[in-house]
Amino acid sequence: MKVAIIGAGPAGLSAARELIKGNISVVIFDANSRSGGQYWRHGVRDQFPDQNFASLVEERSIDWKFGSSIWQVEKLNPGFRIHYVMNQKSQSLDVEKILIASGASERVLPFKNWTAPGVFTAGAAQAMAKEHQLLLGKKIVIAGSGVFALPVAKSLLALADDVEKEITIGIVEARSFIRWWRNIPGFLLNPRKALEALEYLNLIRTKRIKRYMKSVVTEAVIKSGEISAVRVAKLNRFLEIRKNIFEIECDFLATSFGFVPDMTIASIMGLERIFQNGDAVIRIDKNQRTSLVDVWAAGEVTGIGGHDLAITE
Repeated sequence: MKVAIIGAGPAGLSAARELIKGNISVVIFDANSRSGGQYWRHGVRDQFPDQNFASLVEERSIDWKFGSSIWQVEKLNPGFRIHYVMNQKSQSLDVEKILIASGASERVLPFKNWTAPGVFTAGAAQAMAKEHQLLLGKKIVIAGSGVFALPVAKSLLALADDVEKEITIGIVEARSFIRWWRNIPGFLLNPRKALEALEYLNLIRTKRIKRYMKSVVTEAVIKSGEISAVRVAKLNRFLEIRKNIFEIECDFLATSFGFVPDMTIASIMGLERIFQNGDAVIRIDKNQRTSLVDVWAAGEVTGIGGHDLAITE
């Protein structure tokens, strides 16, 4: 049996780890040059976060298709033929089963000059720092909603320490800090997450990260073709913009408003979808089966839930 796993993130790697225990032939497709996905994106010198997954990279029974892009999946009888581009060549591969674990992409929201030079997504800023050792600014603003701003800030500050550069970071968060207190029951049930939260709080304190809560960027101010500041508006409790707008000086802006499941492969294959929290996700049963026989799905494509849930699925 040959099983194709689409995506080498937490869900895909966890599936591969289980499949090779049963001596099942596994081929993994991923657009990146290394395993880890968006969540475990790391540089060549970095250690893999979980050594159980790090050992998979050396696993000879896995056929790694890094830097590949799938453009069609053809249904055979039985099995599937996957058409993909790799090393600038179009290729095909026949498999019997498919697991879709293609993850998610960042949600972006428009504001004035949101496509101007110096405005990136937070994930892109983190990728540039981790993979290419590049800091794209000295006065950095990370704006949006959700917890992703803190890991990105941590990555940028770590690189700044490595290259001995001074940077400042400000975080513009759309929601109130009080909302995090709702997570206390979850923290009590998961001490590891509580320790992670405390680490981020300590990072904010020691690195003097300034946070602007209940605020949103309304404009990137452009001077001489480059970003010089962002205009920020305060929000009321209904998340409506109030009139008092102020400016924060910066030379780089990273934005992230959560994540959207990557439904590209699901659309290509015509899988049934449902809506979950406003996002289209792949419909699965309790055993991760999709609407198409011999096709499974796991991770963010079945609903945004983080790497722990992806591994469990």
